[in-house]
Amino acid sequence: MKKETAELPTNMGGLAAPNLKNFWDSLKLAWLSRLFQTNDAATWKRLAMSRLSFALRLPKLTLTRLLTEGPTSIAKASAAISNPFWQSLWKLLPKLEKTFYNKYPKATGERIVWDNDDFLCEGQPFSRRSNSRILTLNFNFIHEFVSPKTKVLMSEEEATALLGVRLIPIWNKLVESITAHLTSKNLTWYSIDKPATGPIHWGWSRLVTECHKARKFYPLLMTRPGDPIRNSNERAWTFSGLTHYNATRWDQLYQNQSNLRCSLRVKWEEYRVLWGRQELNRYRSRYANQGGDMSTACSYCREEIETEIHLYVECDISREFWQAARSWYTRNIGVSPPIVLTGPLLFGLEKEQPQDLCNIFYRSARYCIFKNRKKTFTPSLRYFIALVKDELRLKYRANRILKFANKPEEAKAVAWLRAQMGWLATDLNWPKKS
Repeated sequence: MKKETAELPTNMGGLAAPNLKNFWDSLKLAWLSRLFQTNDAATWKRLAMSRLSFALRLPKLTLTRLLTEGPTSIAKASAAISNPFWQSLWKLLPKLEKTFYNKYPKATGERIVWDNDDFLCEGQPFSRRSNSRILTLNFNFIHEFVSPKTKVLMSEEEATALLGVRLIPIWNKLVESITAHLTSKNLTWYSIDKPATGPIHWGWSRLVTECHKARKFYPLLMTRPGDPIRNSNERAWTFSGLTHYNATRWDQLYQNQSNLRCSLRVKWEEYRVLWGRQELNRYRSRYANQGGDMSTACSYCREEIETEIHLYVECDISREFWQAARSWYTRNIGVSPPIVLTGPLLFGLEKEQPQDLCNIFYRSARYCIFKNRKKTFTPSLRYFIALVKDELRLKYRANRILKFANKPEEAKAVAWLRAQMGWLATDLNWPKKS
């Protein structure tokens, strides 16, 4: 597995492996909040502000003035800071600011338009130093482009009254860049407004106040802003024809996988199905020829290359097994899961809980098909029944029977398992904990 994939959180299909560099950077970024909260008389704070003031060429720099500076200008100026700790901290600000406001789009109006990589003119950020002081003072934040009268983007006449005719071309370029950014985030100028209640933030002060601990900064550093392709798995399944799965549906599948409680061998194969990484015959073409059967064809029909989609959806022998397993499941468990759509056959029903009876059916059938590839010519219905039995024992273990006893949709499954295990129908405390 790729390092980037393993570092993704479990609800996005990863293993939540820590990224040591981002972990260390998040610990350092906690000092950003301390810088704003510590008394101005503190020696270390005066020293840090003095060096940043020299780097930015802003004499007598205050925290209020610092919050109005664009993140890109601060990052570039940090190269002149001799202290490696503060230099590395300030260089992270552009990525941090961008990721934070992507996460909280309702606060987009607080963003600074000058020296910000999200607002460009001819490929470069709008420079504060290269433009008129009147323009930079009147229009420093996005919400300042909103008319106090109409509550949407102000007209050129209103802007002319503030700036004069000479600065209107630059103002129009700023508006064009901001509008393009809002459109890319599915926002409009109607989305930009000052909050009616709560604190009024100045510049990127919301970033500092809400991310006051290292554990708040770490998720921001782990996020890749503006990346439409979240992982290689989703891209591969899209290319395979599953174009109807959007980010929401993938997140639900990942969440179900992380919440799944079943046999570890089954759970591992479910994870590999989700990522398209099962050890199937299609990978034999990459192996060195060591003799024996090196065919990439399906283990059952021997006609097509053995992929997850072919094995669980397209193979004629697998289709016959799905029909037989569904007939048995309907007759004994009282549930008739649909076996027409490709998505449920591969991943189950993402909107249902992992322990739902339909998902137990899909999971047991998939593992039976995969496991019997090397043992039989067709998947074994007996092995499928044994898997269902194990799943139901886990679902109803200890006193969980009390949770499902009065649910009509679970009654037949409970009765079948009692008969299989020899439990008395009147005993509501089965099976007892040892």
